[in-house]
Amino acid sequence: MPAGVVQVFAPLQISLVPKEIGKPTFWAPNISWGLSDTITLRILHGEAYRAPDSVAGVCFTGQSGGCPNVYNNVSADAVVALISSSSFSLTGNAGLSLANTSPLSFGVIVGTVAEMSVGEKLALQLEPSLLVALNRQAMDNPHRFGITARAFVQASKPLLLFSLMGLFSPFEDFANQHVVPIGGGFLHALGPNVDLGLQLTFTNVLGAQASLDDRQLTILTAFRR
Repeated sequence: MPAGVVQVFAPLQISLVPKEIGKPTFWAPNISWGLSDTITLRILHGEAYRAPDSVAGVCFTGQSGGCPNVYNNVSADAVVALISSSSFSLTGNAGLSLANTSPLSFGVIVGTVAEMSVGEKLALQLEPSLLVALNRQAMDNPHRFGITARAFVQASKPLLLFSLMGLFSPFEDFANQHVVPIGGGFLHALGPNVDLGLQLTFTNVLGAQASLDDRQLTILTAFRR
């Protein structure tokens, strides 16, 4: 991110599980600030190690509506640009994660993002991330990882289409705990500083206890200045 630029990416995530629509509904903003042209500092609620249906940030629907807490987590990290060219970029990130506010559980997060451009309209991205738990007595916070692959198509100057597929799991009991989401959506630039979009995600298509009933709608907003 260019030096001095501030970006707020603020997705509102809404469950579409049949008979439980809207339970939960939560808001997980990420705030990024370009410290320099190669270093970005971030405050995160939608960390990359979290599965899409993992409640994060501020949850609005109460415990009866699927919210573990009103305010659930926060992380801080630094992103460093390692490689930057016209067709390929690679970043690395590391920081601390308050993975759950109640019960209190925390850890170290590390990750990377690799992105390759294919022609003028297509880009492919891979984002692996890892949470190393520091207080393993909190049973809801084992070591865990997430890997998300994305494809972006610039359909027109203001319209970006994307698809994604991921794999998320704690390292313990992988066979019974892993989830594989698949989704897609769009972002439309309303101007140089504002994007709006929608994303539909089937949150566990191929993982353990997979079901097409596990769905989520995300309203995407991004602001820059």
